[in-house]
Amino acid sequence: MKRIVFVIPIILFIGNLHSQSQNIETKVSASKRSPELFLPGIVSTGLNEFGCTLTPTQDELYYCIRHRSDLFVILTSIFSNGSWSNPKVANFSGFYNDADPFISEDGKYLYFCSDRPINDEDTLRDWNIWRLERVGKSWGNIKLLEFNTPNKNEMYPTVSLNGNVYFHSDLLSPNKFVDFNRTDLYYSINNNGNYSGYEKLPICSNDFPEWDPFISPNEDYLIFTTTIPGGFGGGDMYISFRSINGNWSKPLNMGSEVNSNGMDYCPNLTPDKKHIIFSSYRYNLDFTETPLSYEKIIEILNRPQNGNGDVYTIDSSLIIKLKQ
Repeated sequence: MKRIVFVIPIILFIGNLHSQSQNIETKVSASKRSPELFLPGIVSTGLNEFGCTLTPTQDELYYCIRHRSDLFVILTSIFSNGSWSNPKVANFSGFYNDADPFISEDGKYLYFCSDRPINDEDTLRDWNIWRLERVGKSWGNIKLLEFNTPNKNEMYPTVSLNGNVYFHSDLLSPNKFVDFNRTDLYYSINNNGNYSGYEKLPICSNDFPEWDPFISPNEDYLIFTTTIPGGFGGGDMYISFRSINGNWSKPLNMGSEVNSNGMDYCPNLTPDKKHIIFSSYRYNLDFTETPLSYEKIIEILNRPQNGNGDVYTIDSSLIIKLKQ
């Protein structure tokens, strides 16, 4: 099995991105407590990337890029012959706004959200959650999951081992279009491959929105983003643990080890469970080197950590520490 290396983010853009080979051995020590850029120059480039997921073999990945609210596209990259390929638009994306890919634990399904119409009469363009099935080396047999509502937005699906789907929705918002100020966390129970309706998680606040839930494979903890006051930035990641009797703990801020003064969001786990993978709007550009030239300015602005979203990883032992 191939596994991904998470290289310390020294950003050296030399030559073709394709030539930036990444060994697939995991070399991040258990004591590493600071987030590192994920595949800098390939996934994390400064183009506003978010929401990364990998196949169980860790040699195929999917993630998103966005531009404001008018472009959401799912990209893919393949590890072959010692390097990651230049990203390309996934075969199922590029026609409508698509986001938030999530690959199931067994690699059989890829879930994502999209504003594509559900039928010829659908003109609302709300976001719904869809599922693709692995067919050979590609994805096909697209299915609209049954719990989607006709006029509200369901987004950011993650799925437990038993097939229960967790996501966020603005179900209770009076607004017609997607309302991130009124999103809550929901789940829908898998019933032999079918879903009917969804329920709000009890950890949701009535005063602040929550979004981007990641459910652990065994449903024993949930990571999500919220704007509860007292955090570090525009949106922090919190974690809630589920007891053996099914009760959820009070959400706990995951701390400065993972949260920043930007927004931190889109949590996931690498398939080997060794790393949390997430997105962040961190800013770390340096314009103190003078005199500046036009070429130098362009070089600096076209780096990761320019204030757009990038993808990061951190050792998942942080979760064990937070549970203690």
